[in-house]
Amino acid sequence: MISIASNNTEKKKGYKLYLAVLVLIPLNFVTPSDEIGVSIFSLGFIAFGLLSVSFLLYAITHNSNVIVIKNRVSALLILILFVSITVAPWSINIQNSVSDLVRLGYHVSAAIFISTFLSTYWDDFGLILIPKIIAITSSIVAVTVITDYFSLTSFGTLPGREWSHPDRAAGVVAEPNFAAGLLAISLPFFVYFLSVKDQSLRSRIPHLIGIIMTISAIYFTGSRMGILLVMFFIVGVVIIHRDILMKTPLIVPTLVALPVGLYVLTVFQPTTIQRFTRLISYLQGGVGDGSIRERIDLIIAGIDMVEKNLLTGVGPGNFINAIVNYPDFDSVRYSHNTYIDVASQIGIIGFFSFLLLLTYIFKRLLYIGHNDLSAHYILSYLILLGYLLFLSNFFSTYLWFVFIPLSITIENNMGVHR
Repeated sequence: MISIASNNTEKKKGYKLYLAVLVLIPLNFVTPSDEIGVSIFSLGFIAFGLLSVSFLLYAITHNSNVIVIKNRVSALLILILFVSITVAPWSINIQNSVSDLVRLGYHVSAAIFISTFLSTYWDDFGLILIPKIIAITSSIVAVTVITDYFSLTSFGTLPGREWSHPDRAAGVVAEPNFAAGLLAISLPFFVYFLSVKDQSLRSRIPHLIGIIMTISAIYFTGSRMGILLVMFFIVGVVIIHRDILMKTPLIVPTLVALPVGLYVLTVFQPTTIQRFTRLISYLQGGVGDGSIRERIDLIIAGIDMVEKNLLTGVGPGNFINAIVNYPDFDSVRYSHNTYIDVASQIGIIGFFSFLLLLTYIFKRLLYIGHNDLSAHYILSYLILLGYLLFLSNFFSTYLWFVFIPLSITIENNMGVHR
């Protein structure tokens, strides 16, 4: 483990560098244009990946203290990469697998690189900096979703996005479900800043506005997944702040305001409620709609892939090639489920390694050291896990550039080996 920075000047320099790294988070909201041969984002990400790999090779060969295998989260990352490389020769499309392995290698290297950096500049300010960047980024994205919905802007029609739906908006994210999920992940951090003690009412107002604006933006995406994640978020907040909520005089007005606010949103955007009603109908044995049936069929097909290729999977990055062998899926691009993606592509060993990685991240977040902040980090992380249940996003920026590096850092700097 590299020693912690000894003075504030070093820490300030470190945070500026990490701030530059976290620029990748807002960039991740912007889909590169297909009309650009090689996007700036792609070039930047490749450069960052090469920098990360170079740094790790240098650190491992010149500094005996940097032994990532001693860290369980890092070891699991390397295990997942090793399993993916091992099963690649059995891929149904080796070219896709090589491309996916390069991407995985970049992400593993980047996560360990960021964690090594965080270990050097670790203190409480860093724990607050991450949620602030996420909250600010999500606020900006929420504004683009809302302004798109009310036709004040048209981010969805920019090159490379071309999202157009009269009753659903996605802002700069380009796809409503991805927008809803990314916004939902930020909600616990707004609540944390709102609940910080010894701050004036004026200081709390921006965070309250952020919560209202983010939930409204999620609703305007028309995403059923987004509504489920918001419901989970509300339950989580009630559990975390149950003592305060029961004592505050605002509890009754809040309980009244929630259904009133939902009704107002319904007037502006009835499509979301209609789509959610069809989901409930399907769960009760009804017909549902094409979107629901397609996702269920994709899960069934994914499970069948796992059963037929239990150890090796169909190969990294090859779900899209394997799914065309199933009826009615000739134009499907992804499985809408990250866990199905992992299990079907790198086999059962890789899948359980991935689940173990997610479990260890959760356990490390328990040791942040600040009960309130830890609880909100955990709630945000659980929302991310729910988001991955409904969408294919194994290379989620929040997972690889926030939660994984943070969990490695916690283990390195706080001596957590449980």
